[in-house]
Amino acid sequence: MFDLDKTERYIIIFLSIALLAGIALVYHKKAHIVSDIRVNKFSVEDLSGIAGKRGVVPGARKININVAGPGQLSRLSGVGNVLAERIVKYRNENGKFGSPEDVIKVKGVGKSLYEKIKDDIAVE
Repeated sequence: MFDLDKTERYIIIFLSIALLAGIALVYHKKAHIVSDIRVNKFSVEDLSGIAGKRGVVPGARKININVAGPGQLSRLSGVGNVLAERIVKYRNENGKFGSPEDVIKVKGVGKSLYEKIKDDIAVE
């Protein structure tokens, strides 16, 4: 049918495989485009804080450490998830904080950390 030598046949086979691989790649990307969308997960505490109902002092945008959950507390500079859980646990066991400075009583919150977060926290 076609008078092709061995090298020309290999070139045609290689180009055919490359074309099929390209088509498969394009199809794969189009079929899985939804998986590239990132979904942010919020806790109920996070959403209520955004709405200003709990955890965030209205107007001041400070976090009320007497009602904020771990999700909100961990947004404070220097406060990770473990320390946020510890603050909530301390509050549950000892009652509400009387002043923002009382957060120093929580293990892991020292004076230096308090100085970093004092402008971002409040008690109500």
